Amino acid sequence: MRTVILSFLLLLPVLLVSQTTAQDYIQAGVELHDNKQYDDALAAYKQALKQRPKWALAYYEMGLTYYAMGNYKKAIKYCKKVLKTPNTYHASAYNMIGNAYDERGKPEKALETYRTAIAELPDEHMLYFNAAVTLSRLGREPEAYQYLLASLHHNPLHPSSLFYAAGIQAEYGDKAESVMSYLFFLMAEPNSERSKVALKALAELQAPTSSLNIQMGQSEDGETLEPDATLRRSGLPDDDLRVLAGPSTMKRMLQGMKVIEASSITDSLCSADSLSEQACFEQFVDVFVQQFVGDEQALSKGKDESISLRSDYRDVYLPTLAHLRSEGQLDNFCKFVSLSRKGASNAEWLKEHEAETEALVEALKAAPIAQE
Repeated sequence: MRTVILSFLLLLPVLLVSQTTAQDYIQAGVELHDNKQYDDALAAYKQALKQRPKWALAYYEMGLTYYAMGNYKKAIKYCKKVLKTPNTYHASAYNMIGNAYDERGKPEKALETYRTAIAELPDEHMLYFNAAVTLSRLGREPEAYQYLLASLHHNPLHPSSLFYAAGIQAEYGDKAESVMSYLFFLMAEPNSERSKVALKALAELQAPTSSLNIQMGQSEDGETLEPDATLRRSGLPDDDLRVLAGPSTMKRMLQGMKVIEASSITDSLCSADSLSEQACFEQFVDVFVQQFVGDEQALSKGKDESISLRSDYRDVYLPTLAHLRSEGQLDNFCKFVSLSRKGASNAEWLKEHEAETEALVEALKAAPIAQE
């Protein structure tokens, strides 16, 4: 009874309107869905379809609700209806269909879905990313890595693609690219549980002969993480199936820079008594950039000609670090990307040094990665 009353109260503002529109029913359905009143949400979407037959948004929301209910077969059914008409929901519908096939134990059907989708929508990074998830679960890591790189080509600041690419690169011995992947992951997601893992991985990568224990799908404590939980449903804004458009990862990072709070962190990044862990980290990043960037000619191929960087790392990530260094903002960048370090000192620094923070924002806006 209490559930029925709650559902009625949520719908009441809509019912009191003199003429309820299809959009009103969608809004009511979304609110009911968010309150886990899934049956009532479906009823609202069906009312919307009565007023506006074959409406792609209503079909998509029904698919999302069935997915949340664990009814993956119906989620696929309604998302396929979305694909039958031209609309802006195709990418999200394809992603949900692929996810649903994965949940039903049909990874090959999921891959078929993603590949079909990529042919139609080649610029949608989440299609590549979800294909990488499926391939990883099948043990096809080299193929998964190629899809992660494709995801990053279309969205250089997608946190999950950076995080898992970094782990694979470290495992393959691609130390330079792994360092850059972790740094830009921390730029996009500076203060989370995964941030702690990334900082610890960077600490191990900075050792002259690193025996890296942080690998794809492994937590800070060495516990295996399910790709299903860590890659796809990570709770990040740009991983949300309902988010069809909105500010880029870059803009979200810039907007949130001043309000992020710090939490606890892992082991020290530097064992030298004369340097704090933060100073050691900043020194490491500075030396890393200098290793590749001595002048503009060196930037195109790296100082060490034996090190071959993939195009996005050579043309986007490395030039961005070089730009920050030339603007005198590399230390400020390091403070931001290590916000999860113990003691909250970096978060306090950003709050207390508004001018420096603004300078970092402006430098990032002019950096190559912001132009992608």
